[in-house]
Amino acid sequence: RGNAANCLRYFPAQAFNLAGKDHLKSMMPVHNVHDNLWGAALVNFKAAAAAGLGTVVFVFPFVYPLDHARTLLSADVGKNSTRYNGLVHCLRSLSHAEWRAVYCGWQISVGAVTVHRGVQLGSFDTLRSLNPYARDCGVLGAASTFCTAQVSSLLSIACSYPFDTLRRHIQMQGYRSDRSELARAAEHAVRIVRADGGVGLFAGLQVAAARSVAAAGVLVLYDRCQLWLRLREERGSPKLRFF
Repeated sequence: RGNAANCLRYFPAQAFNLAGKDHLKSMMPVHNVHDNLWGAALVNFKAAAAAGLGTVVFVFPFVYPLDHARTLLSADVGKNSTRYNGLVHCLRSLSHAEWRAVYCGWQISVGAVTVHRGVQLGSFDTLRSLNPYARDCGVLGAASTFCTAQVSSLLSIACSYPFDTLRRHIQMQGYRSDRSELARAAEHAVRIVRADGGVGLFAGLQVAAARSVAAAGVLVLYDRCQLWLRLREERGSPKLRFF
């Protein structure tokens, strides 16, 4: 349950992240990763984090309700005790009393997405620049790129997972007009740490790490398509025309 909502919200957000990151990076200073590793890494992180923040501002107003519904539907399981009949029913139920209820947890997502995309896409670009087989069009290039993407995805999940934990707690609790989301997130964080220690904020990290294989696959596909287009241009092949 919730997989349809997950698919609908993932593709536009990831497309904006990748395209925005490349566009923003083209406007920043260029550093050779072999001469100035930290300077290049910082530029890559800033471009990726800014793209992630842009996704929250420009894309999430349309797709965030799907993310909220996905969280509720994935927890709404059972033969005879389900609360929601499907995605549309879930969204209608959330917005029935207060339309802002579908955006519950939005403020936490600002930090989660910015950190996640900044680390994931920023470290991927940095590690790819260090990969001696990055321009290999064969299996070796694809395999080394996948390893790079997988490491980047695991790093980003480890850095942003506490934000996701708090966001899901707020989404499950529902919208409250009498308390700000940041105050509620702080209360949840204190309660979790007191009950389970710091590791409580990372509950479910193993499952998220297993799911990161799909995210790494998307990065590999995007990188291989970019490489193919660059090689076509370098060899003097005509540019692709869609109209």
